[in-house]
Amino acid sequence: PESASMDTPALAEALVTALLDAPEDPSLRSPFPAGTRLQALTVAGGRAAVDLSAQYAQLAGVDLSIADACVTLTLTQLDGVNAVRITADGRELPYRATQLLTAADALLSSGEDAIRPVDVTLWFLDAETCALRAQAQTLALYEGQTRAGAVLDALARAPSDDETLQTLWSGGFGATACRVEDGICYVNLDGAALPENAALAVEALARSLLSLDGVDEAQFFLDGESVPEWTLTPET
Repeated sequence: PESASMDTPALAEALVTALLDAPEDPSLRSPFPAGTRLQALTVAGGRAAVDLSAQYAQLAGVDLSIADACVTLTLTQLDGVNAVRITADGRELPYRATQLLTAADALLSSGEDAIRPVDVTLWFLDAETCALRAQAQTLALYEGQTRAGAVLDALARAPSDDETLQTLWSGGFGATACRVEDGICYVNLDGAALPENAALAVEALARSLLSLDGVDEAQFFLDGESVPEWTLTPET
């Protein structure tokens, strides 16, 4: 099918465009004001930014919540989209409780496991400069998953929206234990799964963990043994 060959931004644009069309089923009603059209759509760092025409700003209250939910639930079905920001003619709607919307906010889906999104800064290897480079992302935190665990999962995958960024942890983290206590994130790494460029890989992991609210220091252990030289704080 044609959709199988489309990248995430193109597929997202096609979905929103179809969503704005009047439904063919006479029993269904469009939640969007007449004339509403898609002006721009980008996907980066797990977020889809959707700019609709000025007609969308006519919505308020329950009508706005329903329309927001339709766009959000449609786009968060896509891999790589965990949250949605919707503007009208380039402007945020000030009467929303939050501007960053998730499927959990919509409260319309059954069995939805995703809860509040987590804003982080992940560090990857820039293939062109061979140096670390940051990318802001919004991660979906699932039932039973810790924020630090979500960072580890995301860091093991190269970003899909920037081909120059590569993960230093392509083999995963092996039998890794990770917990946050009193502002310190303790990470136990499996020596057998340690990447070749271990120091740079650990730095990328540490800086990513330090982007979490409430994490002031990252301490590392290798097969249960402390590695003090890998300890990182925001000042180092």
